[in-house]
Amino acid sequence: MSKERYLVVRTHGLMTHLLNPDRIRSWAMIPDWESLFKEISSTEYGVFLEKVDDLRSADKVTDVTLRVLGRRVRTFLEISKGDVVEEATVRYLAKYDVENLKRKIFSLLIRKEGVSEERFLPISGFMVSMDPILRASDVSQICDLLPQGKLRDFISAWLSSGQMNIPLLDIGIDRAYLAETIAWAEMTKMREVFRIYAENYALGVILRSQLTGIGSEFYSPMLEFLSQNVRKALSESSTFEESIKALLSTEAHKSMASELMEVYEKYGVPWTLDLSLFKELYSKIRSLARMKPLSSIFPFSYIVAAEWESWAVRTVVLGKLSGIESEKIYDMLSLY
Repeated sequence: MSKERYLVVRTHGLMTHLLNPDRIRSWAMIPDWESLFKEISSTEYGVFLEKVDDLRSADKVTDVTLRVLGRRVRTFLEISKGDVVEEATVRYLAKYDVENLKRKIFSLLIRKEGVSEERFLPISGFMVSMDPILRASDVSQICDLLPQGKLRDFISAWLSSGQMNIPLLDIGIDRAYLAETIAWAEMTKMREVFRIYAENYALGVILRSQLTGIGSEFYSPMLEFLSQNVRKALSESSTFEESIKALLSTEAHKSMASELMEVYEKYGVPWTLDLSLFKELYSKIRSLARMKPLSSIFPFSYIVAAEWESWAVRTVVLGKLSGIESEKIYDMLSLY
């Protein structure tokens, strides 16, 4: 049996260990915290939950869901060793390293002392060992710890410029990571998946920038990762609202944009933007995996499915904490 076929077979087995999506959606209708805690505690997530009040902390819930995701990822990486899917998974999940890297750098730049590890995501170490980075005392030290590549080059150049331009640094780190990732993917059979991922990631950067009032001069370089028609649709949009309306005119993103227009405008909680973006990513990769069930895309889709499980559990709890109606939370967990 070839390695690729072996991974497909093993992935089918791993998929059966994920929670049933309909079961998670049903949790949205549970009316009280005690019953919800009992239900979630009966799953793998219960290992990291001690009391009902844990569910009332958004940070704790995020930590718990990512720790379970980390367990699933480690199992998958063990069985995919030596295959292109392993490299694809590592490069894809390096986005968590990027997030922790940015958190550490920003904490140093704004001179916050004693930042505890709890402020960092409990899933990392894909791009580089994060422990030395999280212990670093200045940004130049962090730069030296990074592997050679676009990310290290960008941060080094930013430091050399002497300009404390935080938006430029923030978006530049994202761009460097994405550029290096897509350059690798274009030389492999995973290019189709990573083109979808790159556009989704870039859209997230652009929309979040617009929400926080960051000027287009900072986020416009992310337009290069968009397909031509989407780039054209967003080329004249300078606000979040304008971009959402522009995305409604695109076949690729109209479902996501429609949901965002309704949910974000009504509730205004930032995580709903990330949920809608990730739901779109998962929906597309799942469809692609079903079209090519014997390709390397199917094993890779397990990682995204495990992330969706993590997002779904988190959405139930965060939705209740945000005061979103049970029926709306239930609807938010249906795929495009």
